[in-house]
Amino acid sequence: MNLRQMRTINYFTAILLTAAAMAPTITHAQSFEKGTKAINLGFGIGGGYGLGSAYNPVGIIPTVLVGMDVGVAEIGPGTLGIGGLVGFNTTRSSYTYGSYFYGYNTGYYRSTNLLFGVRGNYHWNEWHNNDKLDTYAGVMVGASVRVSDRYSEASNTVISPVLNNPFRHHVYVGIRYLFSPNFGVYAEAGHGITYLNGGLTFKF
Repeated sequence: MNLRQMRTINYFTAILLTAAAMAPTITHAQSFEKGTKAINLGFGIGGGYGLGSAYNPVGIIPTVLVGMDVGVAEIGPGTLGIGGLVGFNTTRSSYTYGSYFYGYNTGYYRSTNLLFGVRGNYHWNEWHNNDKLDTYAGVMVGASVRVSDRYSEASNTVISPVLNNPFRHHVYVGIRYLFSPNFGVYAEAGHGITYLNGGLTFKF
């Protein structure tokens, strides 16, 4: 074996050792780990609690949602994330009042809803080993405040803040896809605040 052959063997040995050292990191790279911070900014449709729905709706106005998720602990094959959510929505619905003898008039209800919630998410990404993909499921509990305007053709207007059945909850599954280490898109589907919401996600 000459010197050139020995150098070639040493070169490939160094490459193999380097790859072996990096392999665990590559295999177990996760898109969401303990210490990860992610912010979602999106819009939602459907759902209950006056966010995204209305009786006899006039037009469709999506719910604006801003949420944050922070990885706090590694549990089993996944990561527990704790965060918060703020939601905002305005709905407008029509109603008819009056009688057969005096005639019928049309009125409208307009409700502005503001939601605050705490979320817990479980991120499980070991099954796909794609550091750009984040899959999770979670629950949210919180409260909402509604301010309602009632107005009619007779120009009668009543403005009243309402805190009616303030407890809110939401159960959902979600997915994030990152185009870069810090930016991507997300989508969530579930029952509660909205049936479907999605938008941009930022990871830190």
